[in-house]
Amino acid sequence: MPGSRVTLDEQRFAELEKTHYNIIKTVKYMTDKEQYNKLEEWTDCSTGKGDCEDFALQFRQDLEALGWPEDCMGRATCFTEDNEFHCVLLVNTDKGTYVLDNRFKTVMAWKDCNYRWDYVPRYLKESIA
Repeated sequence: MPGSRVTLDEQRFAELEKTHYNIIKTVKYMTDKEQYNKLEEWTDCSTGKGDCEDFALQFRQDLEALGWPEDCMGRATCFTEDNEFHCVLLVNTDKGTYVLDNRFKTVMAWKDCNYRWDYVPRYLKESIA
């Protein structure tokens, strides 16, 4: 699947920031073990709680509801600076690839994250090479 790049004008960047902010402020971090008594349960944050991949799914779902194309976004996995396995949403734009991450209060450029990337969707790999 070829990836697209969103033209990141002022309005689009505001949507990106607002989506990230709203989810970070309204969803409480909770592991799948605590919430579902399972090691992993990939779902959105409709319960008001979630772990990293749930946040990534919710970011994507909310951006798609605003009309963002599916193929400019992808979930990526990585290892944090503490070597913890983690999941984020990457968004490919004409101004670079941005990361929506429940660990940070703001949207960040992928290169500003101190992560060791594990899995990045094939159609986004060129944008973070």
